[in-house]
Amino acid sequence: MINRPGLPGFQRFPLNNNAVVPPAVSTACDWRLNSDDELRRLRSNYVVVIERMLRNHQPHDVLNHVPENTDWRSKTFKLALKIERLMFKAAKSRADYLDEHTLHHRVKILCRYLVRIRMRKNAMVEGVPKRC
Repeated sequence: MINRPGLPGFQRFPLNNNAVVPPAVSTACDWRLNSDDELRRLRSNYVVVIERMLRNHQPHDVLNHVPENTDWRSKTFKLALKIERLMFKAAKSRADYLDEHTLHHRVKILCRYLVRIRMRKNAMVEGVPKRC
């Protein structure tokens, strides 16, 4: 079994002799495919709630030490969209996605995940010598 690290909700893939193949999933039971107006409205509301959470919290230092990120508040909406999209994709069910009791915790986990990605990118940029 190979564990796909990263976002919560990602599953393990069995190893065959030939390749790593995800288990067959019927698209008829995928709750994301049955998107209706109510789900679109709820997703929009979640983006607003997540943006409010981000605006009320000071960012991690990794987001401030890069010159183009000094005005981090202008980027909270894009970040909220990205976090909501990741939460939507990682949720196992509609009830799991809409659980407001775990929303803050899920946002916190995804923010830390995105900060780690940004730290790796910044380390790669700093490690590469600049050419004039």
